[in-house]
Amino acid sequence: TLGRAAGWFRLARFETVGFYRCLGVERFRQVVLEITTGTAVETQQRTQGQRHIYIQGRSLSHIHAYEQQTQTAEASHLIGVLLHTPFLWHFVEVRFWMGVGYIALFMLANVYCVLLQRYHRVRIARILQKAGDSR
Repeated sequence: TLGRAAGWFRLARFETVGFYRCLGVERFRQVVLEITTGTAVETQQRTQGQRHIYIQGRSLSHIHAYEQQTQTAEASHLIGVLLHTPFLWHFVEVRFWMGVGYIALFMLANVYCVLLQRYHRVRIARILQKAGDSR
């Protein structure tokens, strides 16, 4: 079962930076950075113009740790989509269209979060390839 899960996180051949940019993931990334930079950084750091650091260092072990974090984030957003599917179904059944719209937007945002994590792994794979890391 763990092997199957690991297979899910492997990148497919079609997954490229260009592919994800065509889907608007780079723009979504910019919006997320704007939101998280304003909330994830300590107030003192923000006043000094510093940004939140997502990768704690430049070594290969730090890059691999960040890659692992993207997998965790992707899984949590996928679970979010799955957990809200029954609510979407219910709202469709009772024809509560505002609820359908709300849940659909929530699910779409989570799908874009999944795509963002995969986009990060495409970029990480390029870095690791340049570094000669074959993991």
